[in-house]
Amino acid sequence: MESIRRAIGRRSRLWDNQDFLRFWIGETIANFGGQLGLIALPIIAAVTLGASPFEMGLLAASANFPRMVVGIFAGTWVDSRKRRPIMINVNLLRAGTLMIIPFTSIFGILTFPILLAVSITLGVLGILFDSAWSAMVPNLVEREDLADANGKLWASMSLAQIMGPAIAGTMIAWLTGPNVLAFTAIALVVSAWYMKQIQQPEADVSTGFHAGPREILRNIREGYAELVRNPVVRPLTTTLVGISFGSGVFGAVFVLFLTNELMLSTRGVGAIFAVGGLGALAGSMLAAPMARRFGYGRIIAIGPFIQGSCNFLFTVAVFAESIGVALVAIGSFIGWIFLQAYDINRFSLRQSVTRPNLMGRVASSTMTLIAAAGMLGSLIGGTVGEIWGLAPALALGALTQIAAGFLTLRSPVPAIITLQQPEAISVAPVREPMPQVAVLGNDGA
Repeated sequence: MESIRRAIGRRSRLWDNQDFLRFWIGETIANFGGQLGLIALPIIAAVTLGASPFEMGLLAASANFPRMVVGIFAGTWVDSRKRRPIMINVNLLRAGTLMIIPFTSIFGILTFPILLAVSITLGVLGILFDSAWSAMVPNLVEREDLADANGKLWASMSLAQIMGPAIAGTMIAWLTGPNVLAFTAIALVVSAWYMKQIQQPEADVSTGFHAGPREILRNIREGYAELVRNPVVRPLTTTLVGISFGSGVFGAVFVLFLTNELMLSTRGVGAIFAVGGLGALAGSMLAAPMARRFGYGRIIAIGPFIQGSCNFLFTVAVFAESIGVALVAIGSFIGWIFLQAYDINRFSLRQSVTRPNLMGRVASSTMTLIAAAGMLGSLIGGTVGEIWGLAPALALGALTQIAAGFLTLRSPVPAIITLQQPEAISVAPVREPMPQVAVLGNDGA
């Protein structure tokens, strides 16, 4: 523990990296704005438009559905272009899309289909932004600073998760949901401005060649093939898919468990989410020091087991009503610490072992798979909860997350102490060689 405390106290080199600081500030502003939108959209649907339960479910699914469809092509598109202009333009497009809601509300023509179309459009733009985001960070920092950089970025996300709902609730009460989305749009414009100030040049990966359908399909295939061939990326991906499926099962009945079984008020539900957010913030701060102290692979390997075990406490809480709330609070806090530490170090390791010209495709391919797993898990979790009750659904979600941990445990990942170089990874051959695609330049796959 003393080593971890010394590591936390050590001055980060990233404080001298002006381009990373601009990126971090822009991302933090966008995260807080995103939390406002995350709360405002369903409130507008439920309160302003009187949406039915089916429509509310449709709105929730609309955020992930684009990741399953557009995500297949997003990585190929991102990998053939510079990432910073993509992020700037996407933020501006997201701001313009959000402004549709306040404008249509002012003129009295806001309808649920308009709200749904905005949500789907934001989902499409989000997958483009996230694909570019994961590929942008290694361009701004040195390889040994990846975990530190990702920890800072994810700490901002956690802080937004903690403070965002309370800020959003207060602002919606004062200004109404549509007007709050106008503030979200302004935040995205400011975020784009900060990213425009980044001076670190990017390698020009564009060749001016426009890929046809066959070339695009080859590029997509190459992104998914990298998930299979790379002995480090493969277990990271399969474990994450399993965790996402378990989270979908768990999350489908989580709020019902809090309100129906523990009889918590909406304020109490918010408090539980805030406790989880505090755990995520702590995990963000501890991720890099823990990896330096114990090794990246070990922290990644134990994450699913601890997080799944903490989630299993929720099942126990169903039968231990007197201490149910305490078990949930403890499980949320500790579980999120290790889930966040797992996620940051997994993300950093994947960045380090993925060649730059494949990062966008690897990111979008992964997001497509976990979106599909999460949606499938949600459907199964809701069905199990409806037929057999909330406790079996909670247990199934937690046990699935624990089981997913074995996919990493039985791989080369636990033995990894420091971040790897892409050329140090032995890549398994596929049945037929990947053709070189002009739009991507020399791929070397």
